[in-house]
Amino acid sequence: MSAPSKTNVIFCFTGSGNSLSVARGIAEELGNTSLVSIPKAMSEDNYPMGDYPMGDRVGFVFPTYAYGLPRMVREFAARVRIPKNAYVFAVASSCGIPGRVLPQLDRLLKKTGSALHSGFCVLDKRSSLIQDPDNDGMQQFIIRLNRNDYPEDSKSRINEIALTVAAEKRHPLESSNRVINFVGGILNRLASVSFKKMASNFHTSEACKGCGTCVSLCPRNNIRIELGQPVWGDDCEMCHACIQWCPHEAVEYGDITKGLPRYRNANVTLKDMLLT
Repeated sequence: MSAPSKTNVIFCFTGSGNSLSVARGIAEELGNTSLVSIPKAMSEDNYPMGDYPMGDRVGFVFPTYAYGLPRMVREFAARVRIPKNAYVFAVASSCGIPGRVLPQLDRLLKKTGSALHSGFCVLDKRSSLIQDPDNDGMQQFIIRLNRNDYPEDSKSRINEIALTVAAEKRHPLESSNRVINFVGGILNRLASVSFKKMASNFHTSEACKGCGTCVSLCPRNNIRIELGQPVWGDDCEMCHACIQWCPHEAVEYGDITKGLPRYRNANVTLKDMLLT
């Protein structure tokens, strides 16, 4: 699709695998694309990333957390340096209402001398501990405020997004309506403060084998093994990867997750997650 002389880099953050699936789909359509894990990039010695390999087109693909950016994506965007002549795009996945997540990213990039040329919101109905978003009280309230206006399904938009990026077209930064953006902005600020400390509610059941998968998955290196069992620190991203991808389904969050099925994107494996 893209000209051979054009190179692409997509920075991805994922917890359930949804954003990774979207990023890989776009990369396959574009060709000549490097897919870079945001947690891995942030942990490397050359970070902050003035010398990190970039492409002619630079993308960000990530989930929406509490109607805004995940803390890790926010920190990454505030420090990454993108060439001034690069075409920049972003794709935000959510389980219903994205809020003003893309303008939030755009503001951060502008502070470092860059900006988004296009931004897309996509829908992945399953993505978090909310097993049925349509029947969750808070989600129902937000959905009514947003007049039942959902983003389009992520799978149906990959080709459209890739075509837009390949042509380096400008595309408006998609978001929810003004009321949602205002309410969501308040909720996001409150959540951003509380998420970091919420790991105190994580624990394991008797099914835990002490395999350390959760340690390897954690983007914040916030989990360690002590006496054969996982222990969570106080720097949580609330990505839920430890819950969703535990091979023994032994990680629980308070009483919320007991008996609930785990969610993992069907196009992504545990091996894929461990490589991101």
